[in-house]
Amino acid sequence: MPPEAGFAPDPKPQRTSAKVIAIHALTIRGLREAIPGLIAAFAWLGFSGGLRSFGVVGVLLAAVAAIVGLAALSWYRFTYQVANRQLIIAQGIFSRRVRTIPVDRIRAIDSQVGPLHRVFGLARLKIEAAAAGTGEEEAVIDGLPTEIAAILRGELLRARRRPAASAVRRGTGDDGDGSRTTEVGLRPAGGIDGNHQSEGHTGEAGTPLLDEPLEEVEYSRSRLSWLLYAPLVGSYLAIPLAGLAFLSQFVDELPRSWFSWIDVDPTGFTPGQFVLVILALLALLAIGAVIGAVFLNWRFRLVKRGDLMVSERGLLTRRTVSVEIPRVRGYMLSEGLGMRLVRAARLTALITGVSNANSRSQLLPLGPRSEAVEVAQRAVRRFAAPLRRHPPAALRRRLVRSVLPGAVLLVGGLVLTVLPMVVVGAVLAGLGIPLGIDRYRSLGHGSDGKAFAVRSGSFVRQTTVMERRAVVGWKIQQSYFQRRAGVSTVSALVGAGVGAYSALDADSADALDLAAENGGRWARELLPTSRR
Repeated sequence: MPPEAGFAPDPKPQRTSAKVIAIHALTIRGLREAIPGLIAAFAWLGFSGGLRSFGVVGVLLAAVAAIVGLAALSWYRFTYQVANRQLIIAQGIFSRRVRTIPVDRIRAIDSQVGPLHRVFGLARLKIEAAAAGTGEEEAVIDGLPTEIAAILRGELLRARRRPAASAVRRGTGDDGDGSRTTEVGLRPAGGIDGNHQSEGHTGEAGTPLLDEPLEEVEYSRSRLSWLLYAPLVGSYLAIPLAGLAFLSQFVDELPRSWFSWIDVDPTGFTPGQFVLVILALLALLAIGAVIGAVFLNWRFRLVKRGDLMVSERGLLTRRTVSVEIPRVRGYMLSEGLGMRLVRAARLTALITGVSNANSRSQLLPLGPRSEAVEVAQRAVRRFAAPLRRHPPAALRRRLVRSVLPGAVLLVGGLVLTVLPMVVVGAVLAGLGIPLGIDRYRSLGHGSDGKAFAVRSGSFVRQTTVMERRAVVGWKIQQSYFQRRAGVSTVSALVGAGVGAYSALDADSADALDLAAENGGRWARELLPTSRR
């Protein structure tokens, strides 16, 4: 049955696939749910002497049976249904919990297909809706067949965009007080459980149950060569380092005799051998970063479907993440120091009103800078205004900050006549000069009347483009030294991303103009009376 087959009325609660019992039993979830019962059972057997009677094997078999039984009971007690334009989820083994989510309040539906889910042909849906803002997942439906998950996800998102009056009528009935009730249900035309084979359901007066398929516009599709940028990104380099740290905990516990064949004395290395070892370790680190990027970003794809931006990625765990386009307020272009050398960048969206925005905001995890700029212009907005350079006073401030630590160490070494301090201080002070110049070259801000941009950073240069409608306030700061230098730091307070984006050490007059141009009439109060 194709995903566009539509939904037919079925108010009955539905269960997920029974195959999910195996997944829950094999994963930490089944063990976590069984821990309280297992602790109580082991305590009872220990005090009563039952451990001797049953033996270790018997106890382990009983534990496995308990885990599988709890997983099966959890599956049996979980139901979901779509009725009256509401998604209703009931779950809980001992304490029954029912969640009701109006369809028109659903903000996003994410799909995850992990390794075990892929083996059994299942998927996991996470539904986020406008709620109390507790930060918890609004609803999770785990164990749907992949085809049914795609259908349910698509139809819930379509129903979210339909007005309630256009929903398909299942039927009307008299409540006895003269009022009439209409029940609206959504179910795949072929049936959630696959028992129904009807093809073209319609509502009253021939109203079709399905919308036209949403037009899909592809913004970006990753290429294998882009994965080679991973060693230039710190977050990907952290993946092999974390793996080595994890494995080192087990290596310490292994018998020393296992490593008796290794007869290497690092103290006897020549300088050439030492350099080769360092290069080999760096190569392994780079390979690990690329492998980590493969697992996370394999076959990344960004598309537009209706009013949603949808990204898909992942090798073992395939994730499909969506975000409402009206909630996107801008974007951030990130260029690490190494990425700038090869003209690469990462692109993230600035989103309002959703939890876990960081996991939803990736528009291009790795790629050429030209590709990132093109995706930003197509998917978010076009921004072509030039960035204004900051005054020379900003350069002086950055040079002072970059050189000062090394200079202090150098002077201290000269006073105390400590040669290592002198050498280290001289090196740090010398490196501080190009660092300060690079930090100054990264500064900039601009505006095109509908959006503004700010840029800063050296090790990671970040260019942020934000729509002026996202601004809820402006903050202008001046320290004593900034006032003497005639510069200010102007910050836009927004309801997206980190909450504030700043133009550092801008000319004081330019800082006021930036706030006045992008803050509306109320922001012009920041200007001097003569310029209002």
